[in-house]
Amino acid sequence: MKILRSIEALAEIDAPVVLAASVFDGLHLGHQAVLQSAMDSAALIGGVPVALTFDPHPATVLRPDKVPCLLTPLDFKLELIERLGGMGVFREKTNDGAGCHCRFR
Repeated sequence: MKILRSIEALAEIDAPVVLAASVFDGLHLGHQAVLQSAMDSAALIGGVPVALTFDPHPATVLRPDKVPCLLTPLDFKLELIERLGGMGVFREKTNDGAGCHCRFR
């Protein structure tokens, strides 16, 4: 699995990137539909589907007094996204706004 450490590193992907962005907590049917749509759209244009997720939850920065309890720990969330198949994962660190990690199959 290739790991990218910056948004600029997405330029290394030699195809259009189709981005699906969400916290993806719980990875319920609605999340799965968003990810499937990204995969379908990428297939139509010869692109690469990428799931953008956040860690920790953006509310940690935006509304620290109202941070929701998470249903899915990050490692398990990444595993669930990977099970959907054919999707890269871009993890944006939201705790201090600096740094990110991208994983691609």
